[in-house]
Amino acid sequence: MTGNPFTESGARFRVPDMLANRADVWNLGDVLSGREELFALSHIENSLTANPVLAPLASRERADTELLVRLVSGDPTARPDHLSHPYAPAELEQVLGVLRGLLRVRRTVLAVNAAYIASASGDEAARTEPPFRLQGSYRDTGKLAGRLAPVMTEEEVEALIDDHYTAEARTLSADAEANLLKLAELRGRMTRGQERRWREVKEAFRARAARTGRASRRGGDGSGAHPADGFGGGPGSGGGGGRCGAVRGSGAMPPAPGGPERSTSTTRRTGPGRRRGSPRAWAAPCTDAAGRWASPRRSWPAARA
Repeated sequence: MTGNPFTESGARFRVPDMLANRADVWNLGDVLSGREELFALSHIENSLTANPVLAPLASRERADTELLVRLVSGDPTARPDHLSHPYAPAELEQVLGVLRGLLRVRRTVLAVNAAYIASASGDEAARTEPPFRLQGSYRDTGKLAGRLAPVMTEEEVEALIDDHYTAEARTLSADAEANLLKLAELRGRMTRGQERRWREVKEAFRARAARTGRASRRGGDGSGAHPADGFGGGPGSGGGGGRCGAVRGSGAMPPAPGGPERSTSTTRRTGPGRRRGSPRAWAAPCTDAAGRWASPRRSWPAARA
């Protein structure tokens, strides 16, 4: 689960029952506390084989990988002569060049992962911005690592990240813009135009949430449907204890209690001496909370004893 205790849909991940009682199975998202550094390093270790320059490290001492990461991070206590493998100067420079780009990639991926967890664990009613659904997983780190080169500059690495998440956001359809704007905010790379657009998106989201909340308090669903159409929340339409159903088709309309069957076929002239019947839609009768029959279009007369 790469430190993410939630599934792609935002639901909390549960270890399957067949594995839940095993002593050697954990959900990494539940045991991450206090192990953030190890988790961050695991993103590097899991992506080594995706890059041809870093691939040899996967078969060498694990301590070498940790030491190389410390060298790239600027740790003054890390020294190249402590490496167990004798690297040639040119080879070492290439490895460090790719690792610099990979650490930049990892920083973004971990930020995305943390933002996804925070969004998925938040109360839906308390949201002030659209949900964040971009993923920050081992898969993302690995795909980006495979495209890194030793000579890439910081801006080239950032452009690579841009391209990757733009492609990932396409699966979110209408939510793509909001998620990419949130990503730019997380990375500290928003332009003035993006900042202005992000404010507009959040304001529109809050206004829509407020309308939905008001509709819910009134007993509606926020769809704007009128009770008389059989889809609202009024008497005889499914709200207030009544029952109603809308059916589209041809044939006869169900009769009112004690009443005759009513035909739904309309007749019109299509030429001299010619008539043609055309079926029309009808709405099934409804009952209100008191059990009286009612129709979305008219009220049925009470049945005679």
